[in-house]
Amino acid sequence: MDQVKRKRDEEANERPEPPPTTTALDDMRSDPDKSRPLLMLILATTIEIYRNYKGKPRKSPAIAKLKELTDSPPSEINKLSSYDLFKITERFFQDKKLMKIISGAHNEHDESTSRRRRRRRFTQPAQPSNTPEWVDRLVQTTSGGCELTYFTSKQLTETDMKDDQHRILLPKLSIQTNLSCLLREDERERMMWRGTDGGLDVEAYDGSLATTHAMKLRHWNMSTNGYCALNGSGWSSFKSVCQLVESEDVDVHVWSFRAGDEEDPMARRLFLAIDVVRRQRSESEGDGDAAAEEPGEG
Repeated sequence: MDQVKRKRDEEANERPEPPPTTTALDDMRSDPDKSRPLLMLILATTIEIYRNYKGKPRKSPAIAKLKELTDSPPSEINKLSSYDLFKITERFFQDKKLMKIISGAHNEHDESTSRRRRRRRFTQPAQPSNTPEWVDRLVQTTSGGCELTYFTSKQLTETDMKDDQHRILLPKLSIQTNLSCLLREDERERMMWRGTDGGLDVEAYDGSLATTHAMKLRHWNMSTNGYCALNGSGWSSFKSVCQLVESEDVDVHVWSFRAGDEEDPMARRLFLAIDVVRRQRSESEGDGDAAAEEPGEG
């Protein structure tokens, strides 16, 4: 037994020492010039976090230095040597009060990301059992109003709410039957046209009935032909009037009707009535069905 123990001890003594562990700060300390781009990025990020900090004021030498750098023009910061940048970064990392500010910003970012992920969870809303009263009243009071028909429903997604896209995508499968019944042949052809002249002009009402929103109903220019869209500045004005924001879970239910010269069916224009229903948060989070990401501009 003693021989076995001695052999084990000898083998242990012959094993090479494990390499010493290093931290990111150690790497930057060993070669500040090589790490200068990273040091500049850390400093710029820390300054941005401090600028946006709205919490309880905190005081420390590192925070005082950060405030000084925040008020300095970029040209002055660029003049700092790589070694000075490293010492500032090291000072920041060692300051507990400053690290609380930074960790708080990370927590807010994580919470915001979590909200966006929850926003992507959606389910296709069912067709309402009844037509909203304001939609019935709209058709009855519009000259030549007729042919009121349910069109489609959708829970708005993050891409529908983007300010730079000005459109709401409508899955074609959910409306293709209605499209074939609602549209004349010339209107279906116009939906297929591309470019600025393409798309079928429609006027959409919101529940306030105060104004209409000019949009185009069109097939969307994408690799798959699975979507139609309502697009144009009218969708943006609709979102503004209805005060739609990304943090909400919102369903829209769309009805269509015709209005115009009753004696000339070809002169009757297509109108839409879009009813907005805000969901309770639990409705959209409860089942946890993950939504497929809708594509952006085609």
